[in-house]
Amino acid sequence: LQNVPADLVNLPHWICYWQVSGTGEPVQLPGGSWTKPLQPQPKPYKLPINPRTGNHAAVNAPETWTTAEDATAAVEKWQVTGLGVVGTAALGLVFIDLDNCRNQQSGQIAAWAQEIVAQLNSYTEISPSETGLHIFVYGEKPGPHCKTQYASGEVEIYTTDRYFTVTAQHLPGTPKTVETRRDEVVALYFKIFGRSEEHTSELQS
Repeated sequence: LQNVPADLVNLPHWICYWQVSGTGEPVQLPGGSWTKPLQPQPKPYKLPINPRTGNHAAVNAPETWTTAEDATAAVEKWQVTGLGVVGTAALGLVFIDLDNCRNQQSGQIAAWAQEIVAQLNSYTEISPSETGLHIFVYGEKPGPHCKTQYASGEVEIYTTDRYFTVTAQHLPGTPKTVETRRDEVVALYFKIFGRSEEHTSELQS
């Protein structure tokens, strides 16, 4: 995790995740408990895993989170896929996920994604699939929308009640720190999702 900003590393908000495909059957977690039946879907499930037990973690259950160091060790212990950090309202952390914007072989990034990365100018890393980017900033999302198709890919913006995968694959040319970008997040949100009276009232309240 040497490339990950200290702001994130020092949080006791870390979990693991385990990537599995849905077959319509329950899946036994590394710690022994079972999931509900996981229905087939285009992308694999990223199941949140409690680093201490190898069973389910939950974004609303801080007792299932731990330190970055312990979570890193738990990835090997439980033979799971990777690490995640849980966002809460108190953190003021905004997570922007840009999907289908990076060529896995060449590393080339689509122009629309490059524009967003430059606009936010904060810690950015390559996603687990290596076909997307994750941007971490401090700010506030001005409306309820989270996910939409955009340009040739997809944009997701989350703040709370989610965990965010962390790969530590820092994108060269971007800051190695999590920056405060309140105005930029608001501008991006309205650019992606559009502006409405509902959003305007939320900003003014």
